[in-house]
Amino acid sequence: MKQTKIISQHLEQFVAYLQKLDHSSHTITAYRHDVLLFFTWLTQKIDRGVPPVEITAFDVQKYRDHLVTSDHKPATVNRRLAGLRAFFGWMVKTGQAASNPAAEVNGVRQDRRAPKALDAQAMYKLQRSAAAQRQLAEAQAGGEVTPAVMYARRDEALLN
Repeated sequence: MKQTKIISQHLEQFVAYLQKLDHSSHTITAYRHDVLLFFTWLTQKIDRGVPPVEITAFDVQKYRDHLVTSDHKPATVNRRLAGLRAFFGWMVKTGQAASNPAAEVNGVRQDRRAPKALDAQAMYKLQRSAAAQRQLAEAQAGGEVTPAVMYARRDEALLN
């Protein structure tokens, strides 16, 4: 029970710090959740609570390994590690810890996703916009070939 109170106090202060830095509410909620999940996992793993100052890089590495073997997506694992890095970084910055144990743990490699193609409607809108820009540039140039006309023609050609 005492452990939960210690973590809660630290989390309240950490959340206030993130709010002061004007982080988004989504980021704050996610980081708070990430830290809680880590301490819950660690408490279950060793059958006792551990104060944040006693967390080691070994603990964070084993948590990372647990997330990977539990079939969490790489983006989820990396986001949870980012939450821990931010929390322990704050602990160091405020003098509550000597080092950031999460800073030593590497994230999980993520596969690059291929960009998604535009659907037919979006492509039509893009091509139409380029054609309209070319038409406007030519009208404004009064028959001359200005840089604006050349750029507009180039953009239209690239999209057709």
